[in-house]
Amino acid sequence: MKRILFLVLLLANTTLYSQNTDNEKGLISLGTFFSPNYSYRHLEYDNNMINIIEARELNEKPVFSFNAGLQIFFNVKTFLNIESGAEFYQQRNGFLNIPITDLDDYDVVYGYVDSYYMHNYISLPVKFNFKVFRKNKFYAGTSVGFSTNFFIYARIVNKTKYNDFPHPIIERNNVDAPNVYKTNFDFRTSIYMVYQLNDAWDLKFEPIFRYSLKPIVDAPIKQYNYTLGGQISMIYNFKKSKNEN
Repeated sequence: MKRILFLVLLLANTTLYSQNTDNEKGLISLGTFFSPNYSYRHLEYDNNMINIIEARELNEKPVFSFNAGLQIFFNVKTFLNIESGAEFYQQRNGFLNIPITDLDDYDVVYGYVDSYYMHNYISLPVKFNFKVFRKNKFYAGTSVGFSTNFFIYARIVNKTKYNDFPHPIIERNNVDAPNVYKTNFDFRTSIYMVYQLNDAWDLKFEPIFRYSLKPIVDAPIKQYNYTLGGQISMIYNFKKSKNEN
């Protein structure tokens, strides 16, 4: 009986702590984040493009990109907040270890080239974050949302490695991208874990998946980029004002 009473009191205390902490949080929280991403693409094409597709699949590889930006959270319920903000969103894919061969003898290889294609956007996301678990200062949940992405510029980075030269030659060039869709959209979903550092600050870790809902370029081969990121956020929670009580 004493053990049961102890468990009831412990549960009640944990619940009260959770409610008090959430009840003290104001309507708005602000955050900043950085997300290193695994970045690649999905291709859709007609059968007459199969030779080009096979060449791309042979040489094209996933590479790393990143997102970074500012967040605003509207704490509408203890179990739900709505997230928006603005972020720099980089989508990348790469052609790696392409041989530099002799024009008369393809078996003679002088070196290799890595080419990275970057499409850069300013994104305005909207996400719904649902809290599903809480214990003391730790809580976790899941989210779903979308983003409107505005194209800003494209860049190609070539890293050339010659066999008889010790250091790679790196060239960075912005490129014209007349066929790139200037506005794109992506779907995103995640699970997240939050640790409350104190009454004001939260540290959030969020594995997040983003997938383009529209091809990035108007071309016969439809390329849909996607990223899988490990997003880390620092969030400041404003206290509830008297008008919110």
